[in-house]
Amino acid sequence: MVHSDELKSIEGVKILIVEDNVLNQRIVNLVLTKMGAICESVANGAEAIEKIIDTHFDIILMDINMPVMDGYETARHLRQVLKNQTPIIALTADTFSADDEDYKKDGINAMLTKPFEFDYFTELVNSLICKPS
Repeated sequence: MVHSDELKSIEGVKILIVEDNVLNQRIVNLVLTKMGAICESVANGAEAIEKIIDTHFDIILMDINMPVMDGYETARHLRQVLKNQTPIIALTADTFSADDEDYKKDGINAMLTKPFEFDYFTELVNSLICKPS
């Protein structure tokens, strides 16, 4: 458990990036790594599930629209089948979807629209993984 006074940035935070667009995947990985995060990337929800079975992550940053398993289906599988409670931040280009809170019923903790502001992302990550002392 990380306490709020111990983490002010995303230094050392282990993030799984689930994104089918290789360019987006590389950009997000590069920026988050420069911010101090430890990142791994996969191209779809099925690959994410395989990776999560073997590896602990602090946050899952997941695209919603992907082939094989979309973000909603992946989140439901993680929560209901694997009983995994790693916070999920979903990414979407659809601003209407980001405003609709229905994503929470699938186990997604927060929704960001692409492109997202990295300062806000840092605050969001901290709010999801930090527990008050």
